[in-house]
Amino acid sequence: MTTIELFADDQNLRAIESPKLASGDKNSVKIHVEFNSEWNGYIKTGVFFVDKKAVFEQLIENDECIIPHEVLENSAILYIGLRGVNTNTTQVKTSALIEYRIVDGAPQGTAESVPPTDTVYEQLLKAYDNALKAIEKYKTDLSNENEQFKKDVNTNIDNKFKTYQKSMDDKYSQFTSSINQKISDITSQNNTFQQTINNSFASFKAEVNTRIKRATYILSQETEPEAAEQIEGDFWYKTTTL
Repeated sequence: MTTIELFADDQNLRAIESPKLASGDKNSVKIHVEFNSEWNGYIKTGVFFVDKKAVFEQLIENDECIIPHEVLENSAILYIGLRGVNTNTTQVKTSALIEYRIVDGAPQGTAESVPPTDTVYEQLLKAYDNALKAIEKYKTDLSNENEQFKKDVNTNIDNKFKTYQKSMDDKYSQFTSSINQKISDITSQNNTFQQTINNSFASFKAEVNTRIKRATYILSQETEPEAAEQIEGDFWYKTTTL
């Protein structure tokens, strides 16, 4: 795209780069303006005309605007200027005009119908509509990101809870298993101890019965003094050897 580089020093406007313009161009020529600080806070437009009876304004965005094709239809002297409106103070700033020559371009046998250039008001409406669409898209993207963030947070919390719950279940299972093993060991030891007691008591009981039978036999075979002496001695021997 052909670009005319301009510098706006307050109300003084001058061309920095001046490429040749040929008639017949449509939406292929633009101006790029470097503004000094005097233009800060202004909504800026480019002003273009060949005849003051048909003056065109183009909204300047990002310091650029397209030159309307209506002023490029024929070879002529093109006048270029700038206007600025401060919506806060209602101030209006204009620049001096510069002259730019349009030379004859290659003619076209059958020209296609091209829609007329939008008025500044129509351009502002389109810019406003585009801004609203951009805001809505931003809000939609932000809402989607927020929903995804909440899903990710909930999923993370749920996974951590499940991991914690499994850890606690494993620890409880290990604890109950350990307790059951200790109970089993104690029961086994108790059974062994009880069996030992029972065996000792049975041995003692058998020994007592044996002594009773022996004493009974001695009493039946000998006189009472002799039997008493033998039983006492035998009992003393047996009890001391237990």
